[in-house]
Formats: sequence, C-alpha cells, structure tokens
Amino acid sequence: MNERQIAEQLAITYLSDFAYNPEKFLLWKGKRSYHFRMNLSYYYVEPAEKITKETLEKTNIFMREVLTSIFQGSSEVVLFSYIYTPKQLNRFFQKTQLHNEYFSFCAEEDVFLRKVKLTIKQPNTLYKLVKSLIYHDFPEWNTAPKLNNKTALLNPQKEILIHVYDDRGCDIFCRNEQDYHALAVLCKEKIESYTQDMAARGYQVIDSPYGVRFKRE
Repeated sequence: MNERQIAEQLAITYLSDFAYNPEKFLLWKGKRSYHFRMNLSYYYVEPAEKITKETLEKTNIFMREVLTSIFQGSSEVVLFSYIYTPKQLNRFFQKTQLHNEYFSFCAEEDVFLRKVKLTIKQPNTLYKLVKSLIYHDFPEWNTAPKLNNKTALLNPQKEILIHVYDDRGCDIFCRNEQDYHALAVLCKEKIESYTQDMAARGYQVIDSPYGVRFKRE
C-alpha cells in the first residue's frame, strides 16, 4: 500500500525535511513528488506586524477551501502524527473510528509516528482538526479541540499529502502533476509570498518541474 510507503519515509525523518532539504524528496512508489510550500498567516501581515485573531480567521477560511479541493469526493483520510502520547486524536474521533499503526522514530527526540486511517463522513471534522493546527500558538482563540502534535493529512485516492505547520505555512506534496498544478493555481499568491520571503533571507531559489526548492547561498 502506498500509504504505508509514505509512513515508512516519514518514520525516518520529519516531514518538513522533505520540504527544506534540497537532497531529500518524498517518493510516491519510487517517483519524486511534486511539492510546494506557502505562507499562511505571514501572507496577510507585514514582518513587523503581529498576528491577530482576524489574521488567523482569514487563514482558516483559506485552508477550508484548500481542504475542500483536496478531499472533495473522497471517502477516506489517512492521518500521520508524530506523537508522545496516543490520546490526542481521541479528542476528534471515537476510538472505534481509528485504525492505528505505529512506527518507531528516532531523531533528536524519541517519538512515534502514528498512522490513522478513517472514513470521512463530514468534512467539518477535518476543518476542525486543521483549525487546531493553525491556532496552535493561539489556543485562547481556538474553539476547536486542541491538537499539539505535528500532523499531516493524506488523501489516499488522489495521493495528496498536506502538512499544516501551525499558522505560519503549509506544505503540499502530490503524486500527480495535474493535481499539483491545480493546487498551485489555488495557492499561487501564498506560494509567491513564501518564495519572496526566502529570497529576501538570502536563499537561492531553485526551480524545477517538481516545484521550487531553496538553498542557502
């Protein structure tokens, strides 16, 4: 199963390494993935400005649109979480909904990668889960259950993986070029915002058919 191959890769290194490291690529059945990283709340504010409740709500509304594009018409979602405790996701789902697999993970700290496969009955559950990731650093403004673990969502039918790292930004990995280009159009301004920020920080922008990468000059 391709989702298990993805899990085995994520159990070796953190997902963000496949976005940052120009020498590492997330593979789909041996083929390099298409990928982009985009700004979220940082798109709406200047560097010297503070994140506000309104900023986070704009981010949340936009991410609902992205999730709808990725998961519309799909009946399943696979969640990958780097965890210290298995209790976090139980706040969102009943135990009978969860089919779990665990993969040991050793990096700077000992954690487990948890793979959870479940049926999507209503998209609101995914919206709440991603909202919790967006509001991670601002729990006082979050009305959804809290989720503290790094978590990515996979559409196993379309083979699209999305990783929201709190309010700052988001990685999207696609197996199919057509899906990649469609999502890149939807997220165009946020992708350009992140690329401009990285160039301003002194990173070399490396373009390729599989997406933009960055290398410290």
